[in-house]
Amino acid sequence: PIYVAVASICGHPGSDAIRDAQRSLPRRFDDVLAGPDTDRLDRIRWRRDGCHFSAEGLDRHAEAWLEVLAGAEAAASQG
Repeated sequence: PIYVAVASICGHPGSDAIRDAQRSLPRRFDDVLAGPDTDRLDRIRWRRDGCHFSAEGLDRHAEAWLEVLAGAEAAASQG
């Protein structure tokens, strides 16, 4: 499968159009699954320059991906 994160913040508050397009992909394609919403990591301590993740932001980013992937693995083992 392909995982698509919601990611639109970079030097601005983000884009609803981009977020909506990213969220629509798992509904449109069977082999596309939803990744984490990284736009939730919007505090300056997580994005050192308003775009790129700081060390703490990268840790939270990795945790969000782990949660998504672990959930997918658990669902696959049950199904």
